[in-house]
Amino acid sequence: MSGGESMKHRLAKHRIRELAPILSFAMETCDICKWSRDFKSDGHTVNLEVQSYDKRWRYDCMANDKDGIAVFALEVVNTHYSSQKKIDSTRSCIGFAEFMVDNVLQSVDGRLENIRQLDCSECPNCKSIAAENERLLLERQALEAENRRLIMECTVAAAERARQSRERRAIAMQEKYKRTPEQTREYNQFKLAYLDDKERHKRSS
Repeated sequence: MSGGESMKHRLAKHRIRELAPILSFAMETCDICKWSRDFKSDGHTVNLEVQSYDKRWRYDCMANDKDGIAVFALEVVNTHYSSQKKIDSTRSCIGFAEFMVDNVLQSVDGRLENIRQLDCSECPNCKSIAAENERLLLERQALEAENRRLIMECTVAAAERARQSRERRAIAMQEKYKRTPEQTREYNQFKLAYLDDKERHKRSS
């Protein structure tokens, strides 16, 4: 311990400063699809033991952009976590991230696990998935409508072909059984006689 600070805690702060050029961590994550918006160092530097402008808080590290403007307060947890009051107060001005000391000391690629990442309220990945699902739904509905139209066309065409076939058969029958007026009269008389005989037979039986 040195001034109330453990050696691991002190080493972790210095390790963050060493990782500054390649530092990255999730700022917010979507609970649904696990998409995350990351902080990625772009010429950022890290200062140690920085006090807030209002003198209320002291931070383990502070990430500054290329112009030296503070953009993220970085805390290391060994035994004590940051209070919610400190987190909320800091986030009213800049970002806030907190890492477990072992995670910092073991990192070699600059990637750290932020235990204070925010929940993503408007996930672009979820929006993209929803838009794609909507597009697919509209496409499916259009295909179903086209299928119904084609089925209707086929039904109408089949009905028309059946009508034309009946007409052709009727014409063929007329041609086949074409009679003269005398033949038609004789046929009708014969048919009437046949029906009369059938009716008499029915009554007698």
